[in-house]
Amino acid sequence: MSNVSVGLRSEIRALVAAAPGELSVVVVGADGLIVDVDGGRVVPAASTIKVPILITALELVSLGGLSLEQPVPIGPNRVGGSGALSLLPSVTELPLVEILRLMIALSDNDATNAVIGLVGLEPVGQTCRRLRLAQTHLCRALMDFAASDAGIDNVTCALDLAQVMARLRAREALPEAETVVALDLLAEQQFLDGLPALLPEGVRHANKTGELSGVRHDMALVEHDGRWAAVAVTATGLMGPSGGVDRGSTVLPTFANIGAAVWNWLRDTGPPTGVSDTGRTDVLPGPRRP
Repeated sequence: MSNVSVGLRSEIRALVAAAPGELSVVVVGADGLIVDVDGGRVVPAASTIKVPILITALELVSLGGLSLEQPVPIGPNRVGGSGALSLLPSVTELPLVEILRLMIALSDNDATNAVIGLVGLEPVGQTCRRLRLAQTHLCRALMDFAASDAGIDNVTCALDLAQVMARLRAREALPEAETVVALDLLAEQQFLDGLPALLPEGVRHANKTGELSGVRHDMALVEHDGRWAAVAVTATGLMGPSGGVDRGSTVLPTFANIGAAVWNWLRDTGPPTGVSDTGRTDVLPGPRRP
């Protein structure tokens, strides 16, 4: 491991030690694992589970079982929690690509449940197994409080989240056309207060967040001059002393500093080792900040 990589590992460990709550952090580069701070710790998946759901839907598109333009029904029983569809009861169907956009860019739970209804729980599980995401399991629809109260939950870990982003970037998760769609949608992310918050103007990135009471996660791809890294942070234990107040936002500056540290590592690691399969050195879309 280079001195630059050792420095990144030390910096992230220091940020984790000073952060509120309990954090796990994993960084994966083109050559493999760079940083692993308790990356196998199992946590509630929150909205990070939407990335394996996205990959499952796009794999079915690649196989001809679905079309990006086909209409997807949106049921009348809206769960809300995140996204716009719970406020738009007159919207009863949308093209699949728009449903996927809402699921990723706005983390819309009703859009997500529509996709789960379309593809099924077990195919998402098959995707997780195919991508070797050992601790990631979709066991119920989003905002299903009865299932949650019965102990049925969606779970993941930081290592899985970093690996799924890395496999997307390395063209190992989907064929090229569907990979481009996935990266485009992730680059349209509207929640940028975590890992991307301190990235310089013009840095290419794509991310997906997850949020529950006392829980904050973020998973991101960052790219510069043909070099890239996938980074995932999971944070739990972010409730107030009495347990009734969500203090998850207190960890976001730590997330931002971790993202900046990964960017600095990319910038300082030297010239790129090669180009992408497309012949370009940068293959993530340009940043889209609201």
